[in-house]
Amino acid sequence: MWANYDYSQFPVVYVKFNQYIEKEQEFNDFLTKWTLLYQNKKEFTFIFDTCDVSAPNISYCFKMRKFIKKLKQFPKQYLQNSIIIVSNPYIKYLLYIIFNVQKPVATVYLYTTKSKVNHNLLLQNIENNKLNDFTIIKP
Repeated sequence: MWANYDYSQFPVVYVKFNQYIEKEQEFNDFLTKWTLLYQNKKEFTFIFDTCDVSAPNISYCFKMRKFIKKLKQFPKQYLQNSIIIVSNPYIKYLLYIIFNVQKPVATVYLYTTKSKVNHNLLLQNIENNKLNDFTIIKP
């Protein structure tokens, strides 16, 4: 499985990505689980940890763009914001491509690091408006 969802701290949903997308179905499963969160009709926040992701095919950027466009058609946006943890410059570049072509549905806080991070500390920094270490992408 490429994307492992952890709902144990809901409304914070932690998604840890593995190195490779081995089959396109793994990417589709990632999107399906995201859509199911909308069907629950409860507000939530994502923390995406991309630190182990290597170099996915750029075609997934366009699939993600299409998915975000589809999400924007929902009558209510349950996603409140997202934190994306990035350690690979290529992944950061792909994220910029996605968000330049299609703005996110909620504010994205992009956090670049080379070491393991405390997810709760990142959430606290955002809640306390300590945003110096984040790149912020607005919807």
